[in-house]
Amino acid sequence: MGTNGAFPVFDWGKELVDLVADLVCVCRDGQVAYVNDAGARMLKGEESAIVGRPFTDFLHADYVGIVDLSTLVAEAAPASLILSCLDGSSVWTEVVARRSRSSENVVLVRAHDISLSMKAAELLRRHGEDPGGGPADSSQDHLLLAATIFDVASEAIVLCDTRRTISAVNPAFVAVTGHDPGSAVGARVDILASQGGGGAFSAEMWMALDSVGRWRGDVEIRTGQGGTRVVHVSAAAARDTDGVTHAYVLMIGAAGSDGNAGRGGTETAIDQATGLPRLAPFLGRLSQAVAGASRSGQRIGVMVIDVGGLSPAGADQKQIEAALGRAVGILTSCVRDYDTLARMGDSVFAIAMSNLEGPNSASIVARRIVQKFSQPSDGLRLTPAIGITVYPIDGPDTDSLLRDAETAMLKAKTFSAPNFRFFDQELNRDAQDRLSLWRELARAQERKEFHIHYQPRIELKNERATGMEALLRWRNPRLGDVEPLRFIPALEEIGGMEPLGAWMLEEVCRQQVEWTKAGHRSLRLSINLSERQLRQRGFLALVRDTVRRTGADPTRIEVEIVEEMLVRDAESCVATLWGLREIGVGVVLDNFGSGDGSVNHLRRFPISVVKVDPQFTGGFSGGRAPAVSAIAGMAHGFEQTVVAEAVETEEQLNVMRASGCDEAQGLLFCPPLPAVEMTARLGLGRWRTRARP
Repeated sequence: MGTNGAFPVFDWGKELVDLVADLVCVCRDGQVAYVNDAGARMLKGEESAIVGRPFTDFLHADYVGIVDLSTLVAEAAPASLILSCLDGSSVWTEVVARRSRSSENVVLVRAHDISLSMKAAELLRRHGEDPGGGPADSSQDHLLLAATIFDVASEAIVLCDTRRTISAVNPAFVAVTGHDPGSAVGARVDILASQGGGGAFSAEMWMALDSVGRWRGDVEIRTGQGGTRVVHVSAAAARDTDGVTHAYVLMIGAAGSDGNAGRGGTETAIDQATGLPRLAPFLGRLSQAVAGASRSGQRIGVMVIDVGGLSPAGADQKQIEAALGRAVGILTSCVRDYDTLARMGDSVFAIAMSNLEGPNSASIVARRIVQKFSQPSDGLRLTPAIGITVYPIDGPDTDSLLRDAETAMLKAKTFSAPNFRFFDQELNRDAQDRLSLWRELARAQERKEFHIHYQPRIELKNERATGMEALLRWRNPRLGDVEPLRFIPALEEIGGMEPLGAWMLEEVCRQQVEWTKAGHRSLRLSINLSERQLRQRGFLALVRDTVRRTGADPTRIEVEIVEEMLVRDAESCVATLWGLREIGVGVVLDNFGSGDGSVNHLRRFPISVVKVDPQFTGGFSGGRAPAVSAIAGMAHGFEQTVVAEAVETEEQLNVMRASGCDEAQGLLFCPPLPAVEMTARLGLGRWRTRARP
């Protein structure tokens, strides 16, 4: 069939690719142009819902700013990555990306599902083994089953090495023995032996394990609270194919009478009403997270949440069940895949959050929970009170973290409205200030508190204004004039930049039309873009529609981006920026030289203006002039205009002019002003009303 022309070559290739079990896709300018049937199944969606989206949309949120198609292409070996599916689930994959030989902007991607292998590797790590050294034909199904049993078994499972040192325990360990998992791991298994218990921790057991590999019996152990308890122990030696023992496995379950059992000894591991873990497995997972964080230096967050209104007087069982389902649904939607959500009591829940970037990350999650509970619902009114602790700031162990989070939660309950508090007073003060800022920002646009100032760019040859940078300002009745460096990151956190950016774009377009009518027909207006706006779905359509509706000239509209965006997400940026160029909108690269400055950025992206970072102009020292000259030389090589930022003195201006800058911006010429005042300055045509020394 391949020689008689019956099938076009592309269709033939597509038929073959559709038979492959792995995800295979073609990305053009960072966006998925084609995905095979297996890929659509892996991402759990229709082909039409995948094609046209940036490939980075399907990378797990943890990779934002770290991994993109460029980094995957640069990798010589396959990369293990988590892909996010359209239904909200995720899948571990091994990804290979190659740039097409026929086109620089086309990347071919293959992803192989390795979820089963990763689960097996996780189990081996828990056993203290090296997953890379195992036999290639190990039974993955058996390993997966063992991992599941390890997590959900109601019996305590203890893994120890040949020196009888505990290397891992499962979540049920604390419920059965009463011992803290964090203290047990690294200790000898003899910590479980009672003075008169004998049996499992005597020479008899170890002799049996070393000879026949198995032992079982009822024995008395010492609980974490100092009491004793009769348990049933099943033990086995883990041996390799040569019969050499590498580890021991002990399974401990209740047997007979219970003398002063540890906390939660009769508690089931899973809450039947919600399917969430209860206290024992939660403590086990938290303890493991803390142990890992103590080695890596990471932060762990603990939340205790009391959801008020779950079972008020007069509510029937159906209402209570609906309210509980809503509460669990909200909490589940606010945590990451690798966080742990548990039910501690009728209305009390707990969350263990690993790998926090900082305390602010916990407050963002708490605010999201509060916000979702505040949304209208047909059911009962639910008011969460949230207490937060952060390891290692608030305590070195699970008990102190959980206890202090509960204390902070009780303080949060003193407020009738949904609220959250940190246990640490300084963290709490910062969090409450940020929460107050979020609340004010949420209403600021509705109250028309935002306004725009403009600052001119001045051509150095004749000192005339060639452009205006639009700068967002916020004046709040309670907070006064708020610094952009304070409120813009907060806007990003609450997702407010997209609607505000759309408003600002329209205002700038209308202002351009107004100044054009006043005779300023060559003036270019620029607007700063956030990374979220640049990645916003439908952003190009928004720009195109706004320009059309307002009657603005797109060739005199510019967007300003910072270089860090290009470093973090080059593939998404390149498609959007070239799309803006097609509309006619120019691109200004702001703060060039502040980070990983690259000639490749000037070459690869459709940049028309390069702004030299203020570190080379503001607070100028003569030693930086060669760096400015180098930047200007590179930019001029690509026919780009060079602007010196933060020029405040005649000395700085003279050096920037001598270094090859075409334009300058700064207080020497004009501070940012409202549109009305800037219109008057444009009429005067003078930009240095007073010289600065």
